[in-house]
Amino acid sequence: MSDEKHPPKEPQISIATTGRSKCHGCKEPIEKNTTRVGMPDRHNSLTVFRWLHPNCFASNMRIDVAPTGRAKCAADGTLIKKGEPRLLMRLLNCEGATKSQKIYKPQNALPFLAELREVEGVGELQAGDMDGVAELEEAQRSWVTDLLAGESVEGREVPLVEEDVKKLCARKRKNTSQGQGGECAEDVQEETEFEVVD
Repeated sequence: MSDEKHPPKEPQISIATTGRSKCHGCKEPIEKNTTRVGMPDRHNSLTVFRWLHPNCFASNMRIDVAPTGRAKCAADGTLIKKGEPRLLMRLLNCEGATKSQKIYKPQNALPFLAELREVEGVGELQAGDMDGVAELEEAQRSWVTDLLAGESVEGREVPLVEEDVKKLCARKRKNTSQGQGGECAEDVQEETEFEVVD
């Protein structure tokens, strides 16, 4: 439960109380009494919500591989292992770059994703349609697809990629230059800045 002193730090689904806000994705107004998704962000040392249409929020989600073992899951605070698949709930700026994001272990985001699927117009949220899934290695793609489809992954270990982060970023940059939509996330560049040893 949240209050004014401790606002929620995870995305929230709610009904728009006014028609004054605009979607931070498509920049169109969010009509009063329609469903919206709030993405937590920081402004002047305060947590604020940036509101999006549910479809715009869903289109900003991305699956990728943790480049380090330092990030924590926003849901339960546990470390995400290097090479483990992760779900990024992102807020993009007007140029399409990540402005802010919440990082989750995909299995910990299932309750929120189930609630998002119930919103009219969002649909199935198929894992195969999410940004980044096609770039995963086969074992990870299979695990993530099964998990997000609601199939049991009990007894299956989370597949890790033992790929060097520099190679991973290089592959993503190559895909971007060829118009295949890959990107080397800003957090990858920041997190690997101190790992490079000459």
